[in-house]
Amino acid sequence: MFTPTPFGGTKTTDEFGSQRTANPGILATKALVLWQMQKYQDGLDAANRAVAANSSYAYAWNIRGLLNKQLGSKNEALADFDKAARADPKWGRPLANKAEVLLALGRADEAATAYQQAQALDPAIKAPQSSRQTYNVIGINDGDTLNVRSNPGSQSPLAATLDGRATGIVITGESFRVGSDVWVPIRVGNVSGWVNRKYLSPDR
Repeated sequence: MFTPTPFGGTKTTDEFGSQRTANPGILATKALVLWQMQKYQDGLDAANRAVAANSSYAYAWNIRGLLNKQLGSKNEALADFDKAARADPKWGRPLANKAEVLLALGRADEAATAYQQAQALDPAIKAPQSSRQTYNVIGINDGDTLNVRSNPGSQSPLAATLDGRATGIVITGESFRVGSDVWVPIRVGNVSGWVNRKYLSPDR
């Protein structure tokens, strides 16, 4: 089917379809919907096309960062949030999203800075509970230590140990289930890694 154009000549409906699919706003919205549906790879494909169509589109870079975060590509997510922040220096949300990834990577000091920057732009942004709440080790016999693993699971390599009475532990990111156990990424002092959540109690 052919349709007259405002500049003379004709366009096919396929050509109009191509124009719509190249619209960065439509592509970014599609990526967001796919993210909400947990179809992360399909969403990333749409976000890639959105930023290719408009490399200064902060909203699209931010969504791409969320998708990369869910896909485990945390360094790519950090780069995406940085690009979103540069594209719209008055928008705090990409900086808050960046801070969450930094926490998950155990980079608590950098995360705190990113949250401060985000909150300066948007006071409604709140740091997650995990960045404020500290925990104590529990359930460890006297003289024993708590193993800190390099990855979730008791079969992962040992990264460090914590004293059975350690305090001031910060959960730096999202939990991960291995079998019936829930593992969390932590940081305390110079020690970071994963521990079994059952051995942590909030410090009230």
